[in-house]
Amino acid sequence: MDGEISRDVPSVPGILVSSEGHVMTIPFRGPMPKGGERAYGGSPYFGVWNKQAGRFIIVIDGHSYKIHQLIAEAFHGPAPFDGAVVMHLDENAANNRASNLKWERVKKTRMHLVFWLSAAVAPAKTIRSLRVAGTKQSANKPSRLSEERPWGPMRSTPSR
Repeated sequence: MDGEISRDVPSVPGILVSSEGHVMTIPFRGPMPKGGERAYGGSPYFGVWNKQAGRFIIVIDGHSYKIHQLIAEAFHGPAPFDGAVVMHLDENAANNRASNLKWERVKKTRMHLVFWLSAAVAPAKTIRSLRVAGTKQSANKPSRLSEERPWGPMRSTPSR
């Protein structure tokens, strides 16, 4: 990419990160399992998306690293204080550009997280309360959830 700048990560030798969010192992030659040598590394990529963490990661020698932390360390220096975390300015965890990252205090990051989760979870709570309310109906009064819908009755198990 035009204008992409690569830098070494001080805490992880042999790794280059770019200002556009790419990570790359410095090219090297290594042994193959059945003899001979081959070239490894040298191709920039974004890392592997970890669904559990909701972040891009890279695994080096059995240790996993979050890509955004490596990029922040390379372009903004090491963590300025204990407990510092990397914050995405646009709140998009997939955008690991150096210009989108900054070191921040945990408290401020958690406030963003609490605000975002409260807005995202509110509709799910409403749906859950409707389902719970529907199951607590008396025996002579049918549940709203079991009534016929224009597209068919709601089923607890998928039809075959």
